[in-house]
Amino acid sequence: MSTQGEEQMASATNLAQNPGDRKQPVLALQEVTKTYSLGRQSTVEAVRGVSLSVAQGEFVMITGRSGSGKTTLLNLMAGLTRPTSGRVLFNGEDLWGLSDRQRSTYRNQRVGFIFQFPSLIGSLTAVENVLLPTMFAPRDRRLDGRPARQRAEELLGIVGLSDRVAARPRQLSAGQQKRAVIARALMNEPSLLLADEPTADLDERTEREIVAFLCEVQQRRNLTIVMVTHAGELLRLATRALEMSEGTLSEKIRS
Repeated sequence: MSTQGEEQMASATNLAQNPGDRKQPVLALQEVTKTYSLGRQSTVEAVRGVSLSVAQGEFVMITGRSGSGKTTLLNLMAGLTRPTSGRVLFNGEDLWGLSDRQRSTYRNQRVGFIFQFPSLIGSLTAVENVLLPTMFAPRDRRLDGRPARQRAEELLGIVGLSDRVAARPRQLSAGQQKRAVIARALMNEPSLLLADEPTADLDERTEREIVAFLCEVQQRRNLTIVMVTHAGELLRLATRALEMSEGTLSEKIRS
């Protein structure tokens, strides 16, 4: 690793391990279960009785084998999937006690989501992709016109894509596409960022840069991040490490 890379990772480690004020939980799961029906008499429990409290400013990483329920858990946190039983609370409010409109506002304004697979729209430029969340914001909270574009361009600059604002996804490398997705997730200034394998299929150098950037954002903006990863070596950067196994969640012992 280069000297610059070592300094970046050391800085990220220090930032991640000082999450600031932990008094106010931003996200809480209470005995959450998600069961899917596979047929007349066949079901599978993707998430089984998970309880979790995440404080403002924490950077929580979750590991686990494929099929252990990690993505389903993130979808539950995002209000994309309704739990079969249990409650998902954001700042004390039950997501499924909200109206459809209120829940849509939560997903648009309060949560940023980084999907595991490529999610940029191929016909749009990088800056247009970053602007997408503003188009679905409530009118009284919408950032329009030049101010919105300035913010989108600023975010692309922060993630190192100031010279790629007009590029389309096919003109970006895998790492650059991931950076654009992160910028888009931050466009509406969420207080919670959910990341599903944000470094999947990236080379080690790009992986380090992406995670170091997330650590910096988490500290500078007191952002709460819950991230799913298969990369065990990244767990040292988290304020808390958890492991998902057969739908259950437990503390992960870090070496």
